[in-house]
Formats: sequence, C-alpha cells, structure tokens
Amino acid sequence: MARDDFPAPDEGFVVTNFLVVSDQDRSREFYRSIFDGKVVRKKDPVIMRVANTWLILNVGGGPTDDKPTVTLSTPNNPDHASAFMNVRVADIAWAYKEWSARGAQFLTDPKDHGFEIRAYIRAGWAPHRSRAVAHVDGARCLRGARKNSDGRRRLVAGNPEAAGITGI
Repeated sequence: MARDDFPAPDEGFVVTNFLVVSDQDRSREFYRSIFDGKVVRKKDPVIMRVANTWLILNVGGGPTDDKPTVTLSTPNNPDHASAFMNVRVADIAWAYKEWSARGAQFLTDPKDHGFEIRAYIRAGWAPHRSRAVAHVDGARCLRGARKNSDGRRRLVAGNPEAAGITGI
C-alpha cells in the first residue's frame, strides 16, 4: 500500500470510521459495489476510501494491549443501531434508483421530512445479521446545485445544504 493511499496525515488529523463486521469480504464488496469505495487494503483489516471518508472493516475481538478492557462485536439485533455515517447526495431519487440496482436494500422508499427526504439502507446480507444502516436524505433546498448534462443535479463544492446519505 502506497503512503498516499493510507489515511495518515502529514499534519493535523483524519477521522476514519471503524466498523465491526462478521465477514470482511462481504462487507468490503458491499461498500465497493454500492458506494464505489476504493479498496486500499483487502483484509485484516479492510481499509477503504469511500467518497471523502475512510472506512476500516474488521472482525470483532477481545481486549488487546492498546484497549485492555474493550471487546468489539457485531450487533446482536439487526434493527438496533448506535451510530451513523452521513453521506450527502445531490439527487436522492438517482441515489435510490442507482443504489437499489446495485443491490442496496432500502428499508423504505424515501420519506419526506420537511427540510429533507430520507431513506435507510441496511448494509447486511441475509442470512447474516446486519452490520450497518445507511440513511439517505436529500435536502429541500438545492441552492447551489446545478444540473449535469444528463439532467441530474450535482452539488457545487462548498454547499452543505444540498442533500444526504448516511451509514454506520
């Protein structure tokens, strides 16, 4: 792995999301195929760049010398979640259609919540327990968004009001 491919900054810091998974291969394929994630390290742990964030996917385990009282494990209940990663999108209709076609399993169709439109993706694979949920939302106000040549909206850099998708 090249130094430029690893989430280690020359100064300051980088936040990475560590997800405890039961199957590294299936989890890696999910984030690669649905969100176009770039695999930086294939396994033990999986390290991926997904859009403008980093994911580390690894199996759970007991205490280690650097976390002597902590055990990492996958959730016991696929309908309980304790964290989310937000992934913003400029066009929720496109994301819903495209990611569904790639195999994402949305819990519902997008739901209108006033200032945003949201939907959730279950990042789990039957018969395995779910390891993640992705929350997809699109903002009402697409100020700063422009249409691409194919008619889809795209976010103009620096406009945080355009829309969103979330996952853990």
